[in-house]
Amino acid sequence: METVIKVLQPGPLRIIEHKFSAEEIRKANDTISKVVANWRTNANLHPKNQLLKDYIHK
Repeated sequence: METVIKVLQPGPLRIIEHKFSAEEIRKANDTISKVVANWRTNANLHPKNQLLKDYIHK
């Protein structure tokens, strides 16, 4: 299974297509899941941090 992502970019081509394999998509999803979990942990450990308060739904 491949997923095609169209990205608007400045330049002569305007639209660039990139095909992602299922493995690339799995790796990207795993990375995002880890980042979000880390972000939530930091928000909970540092509740006085006003930067994150509006983005964490408890």
